[in-house]
Amino acid sequence: MVISCDIDCVLNTLIEAVLKQYNILSGDNLTENDITDYDVSKFIKPQYKEDLRMLWGDPLTWKYVDWDLKFVAEIIKKGLDDIYFTTATYPEHIRFKYNLLYRELAKAIGWTEDEAKVFVNGHLIMMQDKHLMRADVVIDDCMDALQLTNDNVYNILVAKPWNIKLAHKYNALYLTNKRIIICDDTGDIPEIIETIRNNKKGLWTKKWGNIT
Repeated sequence: MVISCDIDCVLNTLIEAVLKQYNILSGDNLTENDITDYDVSKFIKPQYKEDLRMLWGDPLTWKYVDWDLKFVAEIIKKGLDDIYFTTATYPEHIRFKYNLLYRELAKAIGWTEDEAKVFVNGHLIMMQDKHLMRADVVIDDCMDALQLTNDNVYNILVAKPWNIKLAHKYNALYLTNKRIIICDDTGDIPEIIETIRNNKKGLWTKKWGNIT
């Protein structure tokens, strides 16, 4: 299967790093749990909106970003699926993600940095409209990035304070369509992927059940 995997707030803690820098500037004390909407600017002091826009691409911010690629490493090691890193970032920010992504992937898999760089070179896609990505599985924290109108796509939403209410509302409203698979722990993703594979074969698993 082809897997489209978001980067920010799925593989890393970018929002936490941005808020850390914002709190230092403003004297505020926001955390990720306070951000219950996709528009972060709604939660900050109005006079710092321009500073917030700059923080997303600030090299100092990226020094505080933590990464967790264990589930990606597990998928790659199994060799059953082709995973692509899809990001809607601005061109001027992509260098931060690229440099950190291949280095962190090397650590997670046990590759050399050169080996990881070759993989990322062929699997990093920058696109504003992720619906253009032809994937069997989409992993993202953004509802708008999910391919909810395509019945052939399985959508895994990494649960965050800004998306969880919308996700539950969607699943409650559209009971007859393919539902959003809500993932509280990215460590569960390899098992979800395997369940999807079995589901496509007409099989069933006890933990996740029928996820269509």
